[in-house]
Amino acid sequence: MDIDKTKKGRGQFSTISLPTPLVKEVEKVVGELGYWPAKTDFVREAVVEKLDRCKRDMKARSRHEASNRQDCYKDN
Repeated sequence: MDIDKTKKGRGQFSTISLPTPLVKEVEKVVGELGYWPAKTDFVREAVVEKLDRCKRDMKARSRHEASNRQDCYKDN
């Protein structure tokens, strides 16, 4: 039997395991600050923020490498 993991137009979901001490810290922050309705919301937001930073870093690295390649051709 195939189980559909799609939830009301939000796309497919996957499960990721985290070390228990890390989950406990997330639960503490979520409980104390009350900003996120659930720990999954906190984790989702944290992952999105990290991915955004990584994408910016990769773009900057790519621009830097392209600039270095162009500099190599200028010397010839």
